[in-house]
Amino acid sequence: MTTNALPNGIGETQGDTLATCKPVILSGSVRYVHSGTGDDSGGNDGLDKEAPLATLVAAIDVAQDYDWIVLLSGHDETLTEPLEILLEGIQIIGAGAVRPLIRTHTPSSGVSLLGYFIHIRGVDFPAATAPNAGAKVFISGDHCRMTDCTLTMGAEDSFALENGADADGTVLTDLVFDGEEGALASLRISSGSTIRIDGLTMDDTTMDIVASYVFAEGVRLVSGGKIAADAIWTGAIQVSEQSADSQVEFQGSIKTYTSGLGQPPGDPFAAEGIVYTTMTVFYLHHTGDDANTGFSENRPKATLDGVITDIGEASIIVAMDGHTETLTGATALGAGYGVILVGGGQSGGQPSVEFTVNTTWDEVISLAHGNSQLRNVTLLNPEQVNE
Repeated sequence: MTTNALPNGIGETQGDTLATCKPVILSGSVRYVHSGTGDDSGGNDGLDKEAPLATLVAAIDVAQDYDWIVLLSGHDETLTEPLEILLEGIQIIGAGAVRPLIRTHTPSSGVSLLGYFIHIRGVDFPAATAPNAGAKVFISGDHCRMTDCTLTMGAEDSFALENGADADGTVLTDLVFDGEEGALASLRISSGSTIRIDGLTMDDTTMDIVASYVFAEGVRLVSGGKIAADAIWTGAIQVSEQSADSQVEFQGSIKTYTSGLGQPPGDPFAAEGIVYTTMTVFYLHHTGDDANTGFSENRPKATLDGVITDIGEASIIVAMDGHTETLTGATALGAGYGVILVGGGQSGGQPSVEFTVNTTWDEVISLAHGNSQLRNVTLLNPEQVNE
């Protein structure tokens, strides 16, 4: 594997963060693509910014694991057949003032992320103008990501993005699903998959959840945006904005918290928006009692170990404003689908929840499952957190 150091980065002043930051060190090569000035013939490898390739398809053909593929300003490409990406660690980066476009105008002509750790950043997917039976983007490989992308749904589209069955560790950040009149669906989260969402706008589009694990925050449901979930999904969804014509449909048992998890100020998940969850929520404060159930703010548990004793699969622990605790042994967060430990409250811009380490154990808090999280807490000996 080649390591490349670029003191001036890619050299762009606009576009995705990776296009503008400097210096850059990467385990791979940078390949450039532009539909207007590029050329896919003559053995072009796309390594010269002044002689780019013409298509993402050609760039994937010559790329190797962990390469960066830069779609230059104004790139506009129409896929005529499915594009399957089997490589690992590929970054597809939108650069420049005019956002790159990838169009899927023929049946099943989407982009499939089949390798691990693939990331699409700052690229938009317009509405199809001819029937498209598949997804614009299909994710099957583990730990794939999409950041700052807009996927527009038209009457000819089937759906915009599918997180495929058993895809693990998908992360979506600052995505917009924009539905035109007559659009059918948008985001499908399939059975057995796990996904983390941080910033998502559903504009007259639908998030369809089927038997999967979903942790989402900063979700905006506007102009008829909708969430639909079956009876056996697991997770939590924080809706930060919900218009009057939006819809939320859960087939199974669901708990609804109308002011976050009731702990302002502090972590947004604990303090803001509407939280819909299938997870068991425990409250924790040192003035409580471990004999309590911990299911309400009025009867919290007193210690983290007291919560762990009663915890099951997929739980949220809310450490209430001002909670302090000294940990004297190893604590594992991560049974089943994982445990989220979130601190409520804030003082001077810093979390007001403090865990002090007083132990000789090699690990104090173990995030034993990939979906476990620590949020808005202070660890006074943080090097002993084992991820």
